[in-house]
Amino acid sequence: MTLVDLLPQVLFVLGLGFLVANVRAAVDLARWARRKPGALAVWLPPKPPFYAMSLAIGGAMGCLLLSALFVPRPFPAVFGELMMFIYYAAIVPASARIARGLYADGIWADSGFMPYEQIGGLRWQEGESPILVVASRLQTLARRLPVPGPRLLARDAASRQVLMQAMAQLARQAQLSSAHLLFLDEADAMAARAAGWMMRSTVQFHWTNREPTAYADFTDFLASLQRDKRKKIQQERRRVT
Repeated sequence: MTLVDLLPQVLFVLGLGFLVANVRAAVDLARWARRKPGALAVWLPPKPPFYAMSLAIGGAMGCLLLSALFVPRPFPAVFGELMMFIYYAAIVPASARIARGLYADGIWADSGFMPYEQIGGLRWQEGESPILVVASRLQTLARRLPVPGPRLLARDAASRQVLMQAMAQLARQAQLSSAHLLFLDEADAMAARAAGWMMRSTVQFHWTNREPTAYADFTDFLASLQRDKRKKIQQERRRVT
């Protein structure tokens, strides 16, 4: 059996995999369409990696399907091409339109939706864009929600100053001990400074592997330390676990 003879079977197997992906994506799209009217604070995500390439593949699959009208091919091959066409030409662009953020009944993150009653914890993670990590109640699942854009919903510098003054007044009226603004962009930070808010600096420590001979694992790293330092690190790790 030649490679040409195997091609329809290969395309059929690929088609089955894309069929599963298409069905799962279609279910997500249906869920989002149902929840869309309950959107509270949502935004469109950035285009996924290789988005343009995915559309190009979808176009190529469409041309192959059209050619099947003139050059008949086995059903397994056409089935595989059809499933890939649906995925790249329809599912990928439609999924990119699912708005992330807060809905009336839950949070839609990059990897899917999590109802409020299943959320067990929230924490912020610093990065190029601040990320809200949404953990399940059983701590078995965590979804990541990048939160782009400014923190002060204002059109200009004067509006930002009004918001800063209003927040300070509200904190005093509520007798709050403090109020905080996290992950500000430069414009928001300038407004906070101008309003007399205290700025907080964040310090991070990043560990990088040595070069050119990298440590094979953490045990290898510990073996390179003096005995007292190695023992101290092991004791600290035991206390954490």
